[in-house]
Amino acid sequence: MTSTDEQLLQDFFRIRVIADRAVLEVACLSWEGPHTPITTWETVEELRSGMDAQARARAALEDERWFGVCTLCGERNPNGWLMTLDDECICHRCAERHRQIVF
Repeated sequence: MTSTDEQLLQDFFRIRVIADRAVLEVACLSWEGPHTPITTWETVEELRSGMDAQARARAALEDERWFGVCTLCGERNPNGWLMTLDDECICHRCAERHRQIVF
């Protein structure tokens, strides 16, 4: 696991208790405009007794519904920070650096 993955675990996952249930949630990013990110929380799964929440969150990092890997720099990012360009999945940082796209 990379330091980037560790940071994603800290920034994009939470455990929320609803009534008597614990739920693992992931932050999903969308954009209202070029400088207006919107964060919504989606349920990854309900955590049953004895489940390792950290392990379940690490597994969710591999789920393409929420995260992807930039084909240029190889770093994992939330899907809200990725774009498809010429059949490549590119993070915003690489889009700016290598494709001269301004956000």
